[in-house]
Amino acid sequence: MAVAEPELPYVLTIDKDISIIDTMSTLAQTHRVTVIVTRTTLGVLAAAVAVGEVIVVIWSTALAVLYPEFGDLQVPFVVAAIACGACVEVALIITAVLVGYTRDHRLFEPAAIRLVTALISTIAAATVIVTAVLTAIPGPPVLALLLFGGAAAGAACVLGLVVLRSRLRGAASGRVEPDEASEVGITAGNVAMLTNGRTHAARPCWGISWSGDTWLGVAFALWILSLMSGFIALISGFNFDPDDYSSEYYAAKIPQVVTVMVVSVLIPAASAVASILSILATPRRPGRTTYGAIVLLLAVSGVNVCWVIGIEAIQQTIQFAEHSPM
Repeated sequence: MAVAEPELPYVLTIDKDISIIDTMSTLAQTHRVTVIVTRTTLGVLAAAVAVGEVIVVIWSTALAVLYPEFGDLQVPFVVAAIACGACVEVALIITAVLVGYTRDHRLFEPAAIRLVTALISTIAAATVIVTAVLTAIPGPPVLALLLFGGAAAGAACVLGLVVLRSRLRGAASGRVEPDEASEVGITAGNVAMLTNGRTHAARPCWGISWSGDTWLGVAFALWILSLMSGFIALISGFNFDPDDYSSEYYAAKIPQVVTVMVVSVLIPAASAVASILSILATPRRPGRTTYGAIVLLLAVSGVNVCWVIGIEAIQQTIQFAEHSPM
């Protein structure tokens, strides 16, 4: 008696599509080459930064001899340059490690998120050092533009990395973001109930109807506006020669220069106030607090720079009004 073979509930088939296999192999090879090229470039940049630090130390001695009036600034500026270079070196090393994480498909692990946090800290520290050094260096007013540019570039990198870290955390934990939930009709209270098991009342800051995110946007917009006002202050305060106009012209120009300088100081000051309100707004979020602290730092730097530019421009205009030919 023949025994019937049992029926299999499932049939396993393998689709041998050679083109798909070849494509995936090509992508893997391309990704491997990209990782090698990226790490090589980062290594060259790290070597260039190290050489630059050595050159700075050598040149600082020569400059101290050439300009003895600035001899007292040699040691603090060299220390700041070495510290900034060390921050850049650490940032390059962390970036190289993160490139390896992307190759190994480990970008959503907690270790990768910690590396991104360290990268944010190093770039923020380098930005603070550069801003402090450029603020203390005596030089032409155009140096203020370099200060604003360096601060803006550092802030852009930090803010971009903060957004990246937030997305990585959300992807790793499967958390629902309030902004994304609101787009599909889920309220903030429901999101809090889903994530924390309880609701949190969303209260405005100090009874003001604007939310913390709105205040943060206002602070950043005011800081961008302060860049333009600082540039206008430079043009209005330092774009003339004492021999071109009479003393009456410069005497009449003093109120205009004072007005421009006051406005250029008030705009970053308003940005600082708005950033403080965004930090104090409830419910508090770590991401918004970080953004607010960064914008607050930039705004305070803007107030400092615009104040120095304003005082110098007003003094120069008064001097021209007193000593220019009639």
